[in-house]
Amino acid sequence: ALSGLIGAWSRFSAAANVTAWLAHGTLMGWWWAGELLPWDDDLDLQMTLHDLEALAERLPPSSTSSALPALFESRYLLEVNPSHIHRWRETANIIDARFIDTTTGRFLDITALASAADRGAALASASFPLFVRCKSQHVYAYDDLFPLRRTTFEGVEVLVPFDVAAVLAAEYGVASTTRTWFKGHFFNATAGRWV
Repeated sequence: ALSGLIGAWSRFSAAANVTAWLAHGTLMGWWWAGELLPWDDDLDLQMTLHDLEALAERLPPSSTSSALPALFESRYLLEVNPSHIHRWRETANIIDARFIDTTTGRFLDITALASAADRGAALASASFPLFVRCKSQHVYAYDDLFPLRRTTFEGVEVLVPFDVAAVLAAEYGVASTTRTWFKGHFFNATAGRWV
């Protein structure tokens, strides 16, 4: 169900003309094997706060007409957290948007990145801050993220940060890209997957 969700997001983002890239545990899965980690139960993406705000403006506030449908392909719902504009850490409220498969309840979490220098400033594509952050306090060097690279994940074309190893090391530590045992699973290099 989760692999189908990334395909649906790919179609949605193309239709909505938005850019998002793999993040957090999903990016870790791509790093190791180009697929979901066996212990992961959701998908994670990041986008700029600027792009998320532009997307939120195009969503219907209720049942009125809009440039984007309330349900994509009559199955997928995009919910944007009204608190996405607040960039301070809220322990239980760090997800800025969620793309939900309404038939399975599975979801894709979206966190928005803004300049780390100005907590309220949106990260516009024309600006180049040295560091960007999400509400969960993960801080990334702009040059580690951009330019984004095209690749595949679960057989679907996706975007990943420019320097994935640096992004993962900043978020999870250097060992996250080399440790082959985790949560009762072993990375089988011959098979190219976690078992």
